[in-house]
Amino acid sequence: MLHWYPVYGHPNGISTEPWYTLASAFAYRRAGHPEGVSPLPMFRISDHDVLPTRFHPAGESVAPWFTIRGSMLYPCQAPR
Repeated sequence: MLHWYPVYGHPNGISTEPWYTLASAFAYRRAGHPEGVSPLPMFRISDHDVLPTRFHPAGESVAPWFTIRGSMLYPCQAPR
């Protein structure tokens, strides 16, 4: 199972606890996330794009928020 951690450059700083777990093409919040665990997917992965789902607090978007390059996520645009 893959996990996402906030690292250098993240506005909240680095965390040793993963914030998200990846399952299939979705990312779910874990206990290490400031808002806690979510049984619903917060992000959907499509190729190298990461888009918020309708369960994300900011709502669904057709524009990707992040792009996957190697093992890292990079912002595509400022989240709305």
